[in-house]
Amino acid sequence: MCRNHQSQGPLDEREERLKFYKHLKFFLIFNAIMLFFAVKNGGNMSFMYMTFFWGIAVANHYFKVFGHKGYQEPYDDFMDDLDDTISEPFIERKRKPRWRDKDLV
Repeated sequence: MCRNHQSQGPLDEREERLKFYKHLKFFLIFNAIMLFFAVKNGGNMSFMYMTFFWGIAVANHYFKVFGHKGYQEPYDDFMDDLDDTISEPFIERKRKPRWRDKDLV
């Protein structure tokens, strides 16, 4: 069964945020413990590879829950303005012929 990640209401959004914070808390606590034991036992930092990829998963979870709101809106406004300034002159401008009528036979 595939679960739909789109929120159905404020209660679902709150639940998704709580799940993210729980995921982040577990990530930070687990990696702090691993770092403590790595330093205590001679500095073997091989767990950092797992931490890196797990961090990517946490970032992905963040963007699924909170979205890209900070980056999306200004970009859309900029592209709308750019489309308006580029397309208007080309649509309204009538092309002039490269010849004169008296040159035609």
